[in-house]
Amino acid sequence: MRLYHSLIVLFPAILLVGCEKPCSNSSNNDTTSVIIYKERISQADIDLLKSLGLKKTLTCPCDSNLQLWGDTTDIPIFGHDGLANNGDSKPGGASGSRIRANILPTLGFEVSPDYIVRSPDINDHSIKNLILFPETLPGGGLIGIMDTGVHSNNFWNNENDPKANDAIDNDRNGLINDYQGWNFVNGTNVVTNADEAHGTMVNYLLERELRGKSYKIVPMVVLNEKKEGRLFKMLCAMAYSTKIPDLKTINASLGYYGPKSAVLETFIGKLKDRGIMLVAAAGNAHPSDSCDNSGNPRDLDVRKYKFYPASHSKEFSNVISATTVYTFHETTRIAPDQNFSKRYVDVGVMGDKEKYFEFKTDSSGLDFDWGSSYATPIAAAFSFSGQTHPLSLPNQKDIILSTTPGIIPNRYKFKAVTYPINASIRSGVLVR
Repeated sequence: MRLYHSLIVLFPAILLVGCEKPCSNSSNNDTTSVIIYKERISQADIDLLKSLGLKKTLTCPCDSNLQLWGDTTDIPIFGHDGLANNGDSKPGGASGSRIRANILPTLGFEVSPDYIVRSPDINDHSIKNLILFPETLPGGGLIGIMDTGVHSNNFWNNENDPKANDAIDNDRNGLINDYQGWNFVNGTNVVTNADEAHGTMVNYLLERELRGKSYKIVPMVVLNEKKEGRLFKMLCAMAYSTKIPDLKTINASLGYYGPKSAVLETFIGKLKDRGIMLVAAAGNAHPSDSCDNSGNPRDLDVRKYKFYPASHSKEFSNVISATTVYTFHETTRIAPDQNFSKRYVDVGVMGDKEKYFEFKTDSSGLDFDWGSSYATPIAAAFSFSGQTHPLSLPNQKDIILSTTPGIIPNRYKFKAVTYPINASIRSGVLVR
């Protein structure tokens, strides 16, 4: 078990020095691959992409119009920061990466770098041998978890593509025998792995909050054992989600720091059209976020490079972003090293013990961990419980966040834990 200390967090303005402008964020960007999306990609489109020195490397099985293309010329497709013009305000030149990245949208393609997506936590503390919650009755709806592998007694049973291993895509969603979910990292239906604790920890908190309710879990593995993946695989999982009946909520305790992705926005819109809420981690301090030109890198309001998909909560009514809060001297504060925002973060979830969340294990009894990764499943549980029909209702998010005005009760310890962040934030402190 970890030691705990009272934490005073005032988030003073921090000036980052020694960083070139624009911030390169190069560790997050594969400059030689491009995600391509276009409704009804034709053979003429494919020939055009090849003429630009590109070669198709992957096609999403759940949506053949979502493709990953690579470079054949050894010239980067994007600038080092993931922008077509290398981050400059002027248009790119007439050769190499800039002309290709700039011209593709004019030809009707949506494009994006294949960003590295990660769980936002920076510690290597993985809690294993978690006590799993008992099986629940079906019928309450489905919750998707985009993460590493997951262990649960409550996996979805896809009756339209049962565990027959008949090598047939019975439900015609592009995946063969996805009887309980899919592993987009390995391209298999194996969604559990003993070494991948992060997804199981997320699932533990989600199921903890849903005790007594009917639900089933749809695991969508998009992160490897190092808690890293690629945006393309995440987008393919989102395409998969739109084909699953009764899926109401997706937990996304992951993301990337960088510019917006037009393709990600498109697929969030597809989730919205199906009435699916995307509950995303607001993000934490992370080595991949190595350079930013804002005063306080945890304040998403002033950052140049924000954390996505959480920062899409301002634009999309089906995105809810969550961070962790705690109390100190009767004042509610943002947990240290976690992102906050008046505009982009919707919910603050109170930790079980200061900023930490509690996990019960078979071996040690109790263990604790922290991060917006673990605030997110608690918010996702409330989203799932608060969703009304029809799911496509435009103000669904407002209904969820106002289920109980001001405070939503915690089913676990029967204390107030979830606060809609609807008050001003001064120096990292919520002022109600």
